[in-house]
Amino acid sequence: MSEMKTTAYFAAAAAVSIGMAWAFRPTAVRSEKDISDERRGQPVFADFNPDSASSFRIVKFNEELATLSQLELAKDAKTEVWTLPSADGYPADSAEQVSQAISPLTELTVLSTVSTDRSDHVLYGVVEPKEDELDAAASGVGMLLRVGGAKGEQLAELIVGKEVKDATDQRYVRVRAEDAVYVVQLKTDAYTTQFDKWIKGELLNVRSMDVDYVGLRDYAILPLEKGYGLSQNFDADLDFKDNKWSLQKFVDHKLEGKEITQPPEGQVLADAALNDLRTSVQNLKIVSVRRKPSGLAADLKADEALTKNAESVKSLQGQGFFPMEGGVVYATGGELIVGTKDGVRYSLRFGNTSVNSAALEEEGKGEKKDDAGSDAVRRYMLVTTQLDESKFPPPQLKLVPETVEEMLAMEAAEKAKSAPAAQPASAAPVESAVTPATDTPATDTPATDTPAAEPAPSTIDKPATDPVVPAEPAATTEPKPAEPAATEPKATEPATTEPTPEPIKDPDECGPFAEAEQDGATQEGTAPVAEQPAAPADEKKPAAEGKTELAPSARQESPEELKERLQFLQETIKKENQRLIDARNESMKQADKKVRELNASFADWFYVVSESAYAKLRVSREQLFKAPDAKDPAAGAFPPGGFPGGAAFPPGFGPPGN
Repeated sequence: MSEMKTTAYFAAAAAVSIGMAWAFRPTAVRSEKDISDERRGQPVFADFNPDSASSFRIVKFNEELATLSQLELAKDAKTEVWTLPSADGYPADSAEQVSQAISPLTELTVLSTVSTDRSDHVLYGVVEPKEDELDAAASGVGMLLRVGGAKGEQLAELIVGKEVKDATDQRYVRVRAEDAVYVVQLKTDAYTTQFDKWIKGELLNVRSMDVDYVGLRDYAILPLEKGYGLSQNFDADLDFKDNKWSLQKFVDHKLEGKEITQPPEGQVLADAALNDLRTSVQNLKIVSVRRKPSGLAADLKADEALTKNAESVKSLQGQGFFPMEGGVVYATGGELIVGTKDGVRYSLRFGNTSVNSAALEEEGKGEKKDDAGSDAVRRYMLVTTQLDESKFPPPQLKLVPETVEEMLAMEAAEKAKSAPAAQPASAAPVESAVTPATDTPATDTPATDTPAAEPAPSTIDKPATDPVVPAEPAATTEPKPAEPAATEPKATEPATTEPTPEPIKDPDECGPFAEAEQDGATQEGTAPVAEQPAAPADEKKPAAEGKTELAPSARQESPEELKERLQFLQETIKKENQRLIDARNESMKQADKKVRELNASFADWFYVVSESAYAKLRVSREQLFKAPDAKDPAAGAFPPGGFPGGAAFPPGFGPPGN
C-alpha cells in the first residue's frame, strides 16, 4: 500500500507540474513583420512637445577623419533667446532656425521596421556616436539628435543613419534606447555642426550701397627682438558720392607724412578696387567667435581707458591688439574704417592669425576649401563703432524779422532774388501784347518804332497831367497814342510788377509813380460816371480799366495789418526752424542709439574671419592708384615685399624698460 501511495503522490505532483508548465508556458516571439505592422504609421515620439524644448544637441562622427564634432544650443531661461554654449554662449541666428530643426521630430512617423537586431546597427549606420568608444576603425556611426527639457530631462533622442537606397529623403533611424531600426521621411540639411550656419553671418549688416566713406590705415605691428615695432605705410580717407570715388586725404608715411588731397601725378583712383571693397564689406562673414574677458567687455561697454585694466591689455595683446593712451588701439593686421549714410562708422581692426586644425587635416587629404585656405587660416577681428557727426550738420535756419521794416526788406530781397534775370530782354513782347488793347492800329507803328528808353522822360511827367486830359475834348483823340506809350514803360520798367502781382509786395517797388497813376485812374474812373461822357470818354475807358489793375498792388497796408502779418510770418518761420532742428536731432539720436546698441553687442566678442575675407578688405597702395588707362590691379592681394616702412616705435612700444 505504501508503494501505491507513493506512486500516487508522484503522479499527482507530475500532473500539477504539467498544469503549471502549461499555464506559464512562454508565448511565441513576435516576428519583425508583426512589429512592423504594429508601428507602421505611428509617431516615433508620441508624447514629444517641441514647445517644451530648452536644449538641442547635434553629434556627428567623421569616419574619414575619425573625428567627432558636436554643436549644442540652449534657450536662456530669462530672455528665451537660443544661444550656443559650445561657442561661449554666442546668440544663435533666430529661434525660427532652431524650430525648423526640432519640429520635424514631432512629425516623424514610422514607414517600416527593417530590423530589431542590435547587430544590424552597423549595417544601417545607427551606431551611437560615443566619444569614449570610437576609434579610427569605427564604422556605421550615425548622427545623434538630442532634445532636452528645462529640468534636464531628455524629450527625444534619435540616431540618424544611412540614406535609404532609391528613396528621396528617407533615412534609417532608431530611438537611442531601442534596438529597432525604422525607415522615416527626414531631411537632414538643418542638422549641421558648423558654427557659422547657426549664427547671423553678416556681422555688420551693412549694404554696399549704404557705404559712402572708407578709411584705410595700412600699418602693421611687428615683433622685434625686444618689444614691438610699428610699420606704417599710408592713411587714406575716401568719399563715395554721386557714384564716384574722391580722395579726401592721403598721408604717405614713407615720405615723411606728406599729405595730399589728389592722386599722385599721372595716376587716378582705382574705382574697381574700391567698389570690390564695398562689396566685401557687405559680404563679410564670421566663422567663429571668442568671448572676451569680462573686464575687457565691461571697459568697452563703459568706454573706459583700456590701458587701466591689466587683464584687458593682456587679453587684447594675446589676439594681436595693442591699446595705447588716449584710446588708440593698434592691430597687427591694420585697420579699415567704413562709414555709412546713416552716420555710423565701423572700425575693423585685424589681429593675429589662428589655425583650424580640422581644416588643415582636410587640406592634407586634398580637400582644400578655397584658394586662400579660408577654413584653415583665420584672423581675429575687433569691431567698434562711432557716431559720424559730420552726417548731421546744423540746419540752415531762416532769420526771424523783429520789425516791420525788417520784414519788408526781407520780402524785397527775396523778390529781387527770385526775379528772372532775363526779364528786361522780354520787354518788347510785353509791349506788343499791351498795344492792341488801345484799339487804334495806327498807333502801333509809333509805339514799336520808338525805343523803350526814349518814352521814359514823357512818362515821368505824364501822371501829373493825366487828370486834366479829359478837360480838352478836341485833343482826346490826338493825345491818345501817347497814352499807351505812358503805360508801356510801366510794364517794362519794374521787372517785378508783372511776374508778382501780389498786392502786399508791390508798393515797395512801384514807388510814387504808381500812386500817381492810381490817383489819375481814380479821377478818370469817377468823371465818366458823373457826366456819362460821349465817345471820347468811352475811348479812355479801356485805358482806365488797365490802370485799375494796379490799384490793389499800390494800396498801402495799415500799420495794424503790417503788424499782424509780421506776427504771422514770425510764427511760421519759427515753426519751420524748429521742424528742421527737431528733424536733425531725431536723426542724430537714432544714429547714436544704433551706435550704442552695436557697441554693446560687439563688446563681448573677438570675431574670427577667414584669411581670404581679410585679404579682400585690404587695399594696398598699388591697388589704390593706377595710371588713367591702366587696368585696375587685383583686389585682395598683399603688397609685394610685405609691409614697407621703417620700424618706428610708437609710444609705449619698444624694448622693456624704455
